[in-house]
Amino acid sequence: MVKCPRCGYENDDENAYCLNCTYPLDKAILTKKRKNDGWNISTAKKVLLVIGIVAIALVLFSIVQEVTKPSPESSLNIITANESANSPSSTPFEVVISYDGSWYGRLGDVDHPSERSGSGNQTYRLSCAGWDEAFANIQKTDYGSGELKVQLLKNGKVISENSTTAENGGVSVHV
Repeated sequence: MVKCPRCGYENDDENAYCLNCTYPLDKAILTKKRKNDGWNISTAKKVLLVIGIVAIALVLFSIVQEVTKPSPESSLNIITANESANSPSSTPFEVVISYDGSWYGRLGDVDHPSERSGSGNQTYRLSCAGWDEAFANIQKTDYGSGELKVQLLKNGKVISENSTTAENGGVSVHV
Protein backbone atom coordinates (compact mmCIF):
# COMPACT_ATOMS: atom_id res chain seq x y z
CA MET A 1 0.00 0.00 0.00
CA VAL A 2 1.11 3.53 -0.85
CA LYS A 3 0.06 6.50 1.30
CA CYS A 4 -0.97 9.67 -0.54
CA PRO A 5 1.28 12.58 0.51
CA ARG A 6 -1.65 15.06 0.18
CA CYS A 7 -4.62 13.39 1.89
CA GLY A 8 -3.04 10.35 3.59
CA TYR A 9 -5.33 7.83 1.87
CA GLU A 10 -3.93 4.27 1.54
CA ASN A 11 -3.79 3.37 -2.17
CA ASP A 12 -2.92 0.09 -3.87
CA ASP A 13 0.65 -0.29 -5.15
CA GLU A 14 -0.52 -0.34 -8.78
CA ASN A 15 -2.29 3.03 -8.61
CA ALA A 16 -0.57 5.99 -10.24
CA TYR A 17 -3.10 8.48 -8.74
CA CYS A 18 -4.71 8.69 -5.34
CA LEU A 19 -8.23 7.18 -5.42
CA ASN A 20 -9.45 9.77 -2.91
CA CYS A 21 -8.03 13.08 -4.20
CA THR A 22 -6.57 12.11 -7.64
CA TYR A 23 -3.16 13.44 -6.57
CA PRO A 24 -0.35 11.87 -8.67
CA LEU A 25 1.52 9.37 -6.53
CA ASP A 26 5.30 9.60 -6.60
CA LYS A 27 6.85 7.09 -9.06
CA ALA A 28 9.97 6.78 -6.86
CA ILE A 29 7.83 5.64 -3.93
CA LEU A 30 6.05 3.12 -6.16
CA THR A 31 9.30 1.84 -7.66
CA LYS A 32 11.00 1.55 -4.27
CA LYS A 33 7.99 -0.24 -2.82
CA ARG A 34 7.91 -2.73 -5.71
CA LYS A 35 11.69 -3.25 -5.54
CA ASN A 36 11.52 -4.15 -1.86
CA ASP A 37 8.89 -6.78 -2.61
CA GLY A 38 11.31 -8.65 -4.97
CA TRP A 39 14.46 -10.66 -4.34
CA ASN A 40 16.96 -8.01 -3.24
CA ILE A 41 20.58 -9.02 -2.58
CA SER A 42 23.41 -6.76 -1.59
CA THR A 43 26.37 -5.91 -3.81
CA ALA A 44 28.70 -8.01 -1.66
CA LYS A 45 26.50 -11.05 -2.15
CA LYS A 46 26.43 -10.43 -5.89
CA VAL A 47 30.24 -10.27 -5.98
CA LEU A 48 30.49 -13.49 -3.97
CA LEU A 49 28.01 -15.14 -6.31
CA VAL A 50 30.08 -14.17 -9.38
CA ILE A 51 33.31 -15.33 -7.72
CA GLY A 52 31.65 -18.64 -6.85
CA ILE A 53 30.49 -19.18 -10.42
CA VAL A 54 33.98 -18.39 -11.76
CA ALA A 55 35.56 -20.79 -9.25
CA ILE A 56 33.18 -23.58 -10.25
CA ALA A 57 33.93 -22.91 -13.94
CA LEU A 58 37.70 -23.12 -13.28
CA VAL A 59 37.31 -26.42 -11.42
CA LEU A 60 35.19 -27.87 -14.23
CA PHE A 61 37.67 -26.64 -16.84
CA SER A 62 40.61 -28.26 -15.04
CA ILE A 63 38.71 -31.55 -14.70
CA VAL A 64 37.86 -31.58 -18.42
CA GLN A 65 41.45 -30.71 -19.33
CA GLU A 66 42.82 -33.52 -17.15
CA VAL A 67 40.39 -36.06 -18.60
CA THR A 68 41.17 -35.11 -22.21
CA LYS A 69 44.97 -34.94 -21.80
CA PRO A 70 46.66 -37.53 -24.05
CA SER A 71 48.22 -40.45 -22.27
CA PRO A 72 52.00 -41.00 -22.38
CA GLU A 73 51.42 -44.08 -24.54
CA SER A 74 49.80 -42.01 -27.31
CA SER A 75 52.30 -39.13 -27.33
CA LEU A 76 54.91 -38.91 -30.06
CA ASN A 77 58.31 -40.49 -29.51
CA ILE A 78 61.00 -40.71 -32.17
CA ILE A 79 63.33 -43.62 -31.66
CA THR A 80 66.38 -44.06 -33.84
CA ALA A 81 67.20 -47.46 -35.25
CA ASN A 82 70.07 -47.83 -32.77
CA GLU A 83 67.78 -47.50 -29.75
CA SER A 84 65.26 -50.05 -28.60
CA ALA A 85 61.54 -49.37 -28.53
CA ASN A 86 59.46 -50.07 -25.45
CA SER A 87 56.72 -51.80 -27.40
CA PRO A 88 56.97 -52.33 -31.16
CA SER A 89 53.20 -52.48 -31.60
CA SER A 90 52.88 -48.87 -30.37
CA THR A 91 55.35 -47.63 -33.01
CA PRO A 92 53.92 -48.86 -36.32
CA PHE A 93 55.52 -46.16 -38.51
CA GLU A 94 59.12 -46.10 -39.73
CA VAL A 95 60.88 -43.66 -42.04
CA VAL A 96 63.74 -45.11 -44.08
CA ILE A 97 66.13 -42.54 -45.61
CA SER A 98 68.54 -43.83 -48.26
CA TYR A 99 71.18 -41.35 -49.43
CA ASP A 100 74.98 -41.33 -49.57
CA GLY A 101 75.31 -37.62 -48.73
CA SER A 102 74.03 -35.34 -45.97
CA TRP A 103 70.39 -34.40 -45.51
CA TYR A 104 67.98 -32.52 -43.25
CA GLY A 105 64.29 -33.11 -42.63
CA ARG A 106 61.15 -32.94 -40.55
CA LEU A 107 59.26 -36.10 -39.70
CA GLY A 108 56.62 -37.44 -37.36
CA ASP A 109 53.03 -36.45 -36.80
CA VAL A 110 51.70 -33.38 -38.64
CA ASP A 111 50.95 -31.57 -35.36
CA HIS A 112 54.16 -32.70 -33.60
CA PRO A 113 57.02 -32.85 -36.12
CA SER A 114 60.62 -33.52 -35.20
CA GLU A 115 63.65 -32.09 -36.98
CA ARG A 116 66.48 -34.44 -37.92
CA SER A 117 69.69 -34.13 -39.86
CA GLY A 118 72.22 -36.75 -40.78
CA SER A 119 74.17 -38.42 -43.51
CA GLY A 120 73.97 -41.81 -45.08
CA ASN A 121 71.17 -44.32 -44.65
CA GLN A 122 69.03 -43.92 -41.54
CA THR A 123 65.86 -45.48 -40.15
CA TYR A 124 63.59 -43.73 -37.66
CA ARG A 125 60.72 -45.30 -35.78
CA LEU A 126 57.75 -42.96 -35.15
CA SER A 127 55.13 -43.57 -32.50
CA CYS A 128 52.20 -41.87 -34.21
CA ALA A 129 49.80 -44.74 -33.49
CA GLY A 130 47.41 -42.45 -31.64
CA TRP A 131 46.98 -40.25 -34.71
CA ASP A 132 47.45 -42.81 -37.51
CA GLU A 133 49.10 -40.05 -39.53
CA ALA A 134 52.77 -39.64 -40.31
CA PHE A 135 54.93 -37.69 -42.72
CA ALA A 136 58.54 -37.06 -43.67
CA ASN A 137 60.01 -34.12 -45.61
CA ILE A 138 63.70 -34.74 -46.33
CA GLN A 139 66.04 -32.49 -48.35
CA LYS A 140 69.61 -32.86 -49.53
CA THR A 141 72.06 -30.43 -47.93
CA ASP A 142 75.22 -31.27 -49.87
CA TYR A 143 74.06 -30.47 -53.43
CA GLY A 144 74.83 -34.05 -54.40
CA SER A 145 73.61 -35.71 -57.58
CA GLY A 146 72.95 -39.11 -56.01
CA GLU A 147 69.47 -40.50 -55.40
CA LEU A 148 67.69 -39.49 -52.20
CA LYS A 149 65.03 -42.08 -51.47
CA VAL A 150 62.55 -41.89 -48.59
CA GLN A 151 60.13 -44.65 -47.62
CA LEU A 152 57.32 -44.56 -45.08
CA LEU A 153 56.56 -47.97 -43.60
CA LYS A 154 53.64 -49.05 -41.46
CA ASN A 155 54.09 -52.32 -39.60
CA GLY A 156 57.03 -53.15 -41.87
CA LYS A 157 55.20 -52.57 -45.18
CA VAL A 158 55.99 -49.67 -47.54
CA ILE A 159 52.93 -47.42 -47.73
CA SER A 160 54.53 -44.35 -49.32
CA GLU A 161 57.77 -43.85 -51.24
CA ASN A 162 59.41 -41.00 -53.14
CA SER A 163 62.87 -40.15 -54.50
CA THR A 164 64.85 -37.43 -56.29
CA THR A 165 68.24 -37.01 -57.96
CA ALA A 166 68.08 -33.20 -58.22
CA GLU A 167 70.83 -31.20 -56.51
CA ASN A 168 69.49 -29.89 -53.20
CA GLY A 169 66.27 -31.78 -54.04
CA GLY A 170 63.63 -32.61 -51.49
CA VAL A 171 61.29 -35.54 -50.99
CA SER A 172 57.95 -35.77 -49.16
CA VAL A 173 56.03 -38.84 -48.07
CA HIS A 174 52.91 -38.97 -45.92
CA VAL A 175 49.91 -41.01 -44.86
